[in-house]
Amino acid sequence: MEANDIPFAMGLTASEGWSDIPSDFEALLGYSPNAVFVAERSKEKLGMVSAVSYGAFGFIGCLIVQKERRNRGIGTELTRYAADHLERLGNERIFLDAVQEAIPLYERLGFRRVCYSMRFRGCVQCRPDSRIRPIHDDDISSVLALDMRVFGADRSYFLRHSLDNYRNTCRVATQDGRIMGYCLATQTQKVLRIGPLVVDSGADTAECLIRGVTCEEGPVRASVGVLERNSEAIALYRNIGLQETTPSVRMIRGGPVPERVCGEEFGIGSPARG
Repeated sequence: MEANDIPFAMGLTASEGWSDIPSDFEALLGYSPNAVFVAERSKEKLGMVSAVSYGAFGFIGCLIVQKERRNRGIGTELTRYAADHLERLGNERIFLDAVQEAIPLYERLGFRRVCYSMRFRGCVQCRPDSRIRPIHDDDISSVLALDMRVFGADRSYFLRHSLDNYRNTCRVATQDGRIMGYCLATQTQKVLRIGPLVVDSGADTAECLIRGVTCEEGPVRASVGVLERNSEAIALYRNIGLQETTPSVRMIRGGPVPERVCGEEFGIGSPARG
């Protein structure tokens, strides 16, 4: 994908009702010129897929084929191309979040189900908390270290991209001078997308981060995704009144599912990036 393909990508995501914004694709292209691929035939753009390599593992996402070009094997070829690309880069495990109708396609290509990747949406009553504050420059190294430990790979590029572009909706939780967690959020036209949201001190800290993610008091329409393995997060989102929407399925190809600190990951970064 090139920068002039971003309007095409936005058209595809809009057709699916996804909440992607142009800076999502700008971040992918900034991370790697080979992070997104576009399928073409006779100069007609047919579909796209993303492939994010973290080294030991990678993520496939953004798989969309133009509706009038579906059921012709294009999605299969895009997925196969992305998976082969990630494996050539040394990723021993490849993850993705599958919508229900795409699961058979992924299973044919060797992906296995791991768990549901849950989605929640609704109004959050924001309020200030003495433990929550904006992220300062001298917090970033601690935020990146916490994220590396919990996520299991270096996604600092994407975190820094969010901080550079959406610092006003990024927060840390602190106690006695120590960072207990962080929340990055991106404002789209319709919703405040929360994630990543990582804490090392439980659901109370996660709730304070969500409620303190904006400077304004009152209701904010928000969305967040989390793996079903974090039952504490799911209980939190239900308790604060968020509604479950149709879940995706986290899938893997390659080695066994690595041990991750799922109990500290209260919000994924995005389906395409993990």
